[in-house]
Amino acid sequence: MGNLLLILIVLAAALFLVVKLTERFSKPLEPEESQRLSKVILFLIAATMLASAVKFLL
Repeated sequence: MGNLLLILIVLAAALFLVVKLTERFSKPLEPEESQRLSKVILFLIAATMLASAVKFLL
């Protein structure tokens, strides 16, 4: 149980650090970049759902 809490604490700290660093050092996205990333993310979500369905059915 102690190992699980340690892992959760480390993950939460790493997530907090990444969020703070990206807020500070990131640049605003142009509308074209945002649209392109949106399409890529949508494709990755669809591919993940398809892979999960295939894994479930096999």
